Amino acid sequence: MVMKNLLSFIYGFIITTAIYLILLFSFLFYKFTLCGEELSQKESREAIQLYATVFIVLFTIFILYKLIKANLLFSAYGISIPFVFAIYVLFITGKVYYNNIDYFEPYERDKWTNSKYKPFKMAKTLVNKKKLIGMPKRNILNLMGVPKDTFKGNNIDMITYFTDYNTWQLKLYFKDDTLVDAYLYQEGLNL
Repeated sequence: MVMKNLLSFIYGFIITTAIYLILLFSFLFYKFTLCGEELSQKESREAIQLYATVFIVLFTIFILYKLIKANLLFSAYGISIPFVFAIYVLFITGKVYYNNIDYFEPYERDKWTNSKYKPFKMAKTLVNKKKLIGMPKRNILNLMGVPKDTFKGNNIDMITYFTDYNTWQLKLYFKDDTLVDAYLYQEGLNL
C-alpha cells in the first residue's frame, strides 16, 4: 500500500512537472523576439500569457478536485507541488498585465522637454489616447521639443524620441506635415 501511494505521488509529480516545464519553455520562447516590435504587440502577447496561465491554474484546480473526490490523495499531493509554481507564474504574469494597463501619466511640457530620455508612461499615454494624431509637425516640435532622431525620405517623414524605459522609442510619422501615426517601438537584434 505504501509503495502504491508513493508511485501515485511520483507519477502525479513527474507528469505535472513535465507539463509545466513544456508550458514554461513555450512561454519563454513566445516571450522573446529577435526583431523589433510595437508596444501593442508585446502587451497583446503578455495578455495571452496571463489568460493561458489562468486557464492552466483553473484546470489544475479542477484536476485536484477530481483526484481528491476520487480519494487519490497521493496523486493530488504530487500535483500540488508543481502547482505552487503555477500560482507563482500567475502572480508574475498578473503583475506584468497590471503594469501594462496602469500607465496613465498626463503630458507635462516642462518635464518632457527637460528630460534627456522622455518619460515612458507619458509617451504611452500620448500614443494610447491619440493626443497628437492630426497635429501639424511644427506644433508637435513646439510642444515636445527637438527630437533625438529624425528621418525624411521618399514619402516618409519620421521623428523619434527615446524614452526612459528600456529601449522603447516614441515614433511619430508624418504625411504632408501632419501626424498620421504614433507608436512605441523597441528595436530587435535585426538578424
